[in-house]
Amino acid sequence: MSEDTVRKLAATVGKPIETMIEQLIQSGAARKAPDDVVTKDEKMRLIRYLKDARSGKIGEGRVTLRRKKLSQLKVPSAQGRLSNTVSVEFRKRHSYVERGVAEKEREKTAARKTAPAAPKKARPKKTPASSTPKAKPQARSQARSQTAAKPAAQ
Repeated sequence: MSEDTVRKLAATVGKPIETMIEQLIQSGAARKAPDDVVTKDEKMRLIRYLKDARSGKIGEGRVTLRRKKLSQLKVPSAQGRLSNTVSVEFRKRHSYVERGVAEKEREKTAARKTAPAAPKKARPKKTPASSTPKAKPQARSQARSQTAAKPAAQ
């Protein structure tokens, strides 16, 4: 089994050595130098830390499971001879929260609900751009029909 050093691991991943050392330390590994050997457990701990950091779940106390299930349905055609096969994908998402974290969230939401809301400021009314209001299209057509009817009535 080949032994990987921090320098070799950083070259494999394509990151600077300093960044790799910082991430190893943040994941819980002991202080590392560029030529120190990285064990398999430290690599797994680093991968777990980076996944959690990327999803924003560090110290959150929440785990979300996503499941995807594929199945196929046979749908009869209009003529009844041939049947079409349709692929259907079911997506399920379950979130599990630690009890202590859930209670803190409930307390925060209860505190928000009981806190008095800030009074809303009155907005000034909008004024039209021109001083004369424009007539509606219906009013225009009615005015035209009334002016056309007057000369005929006289």
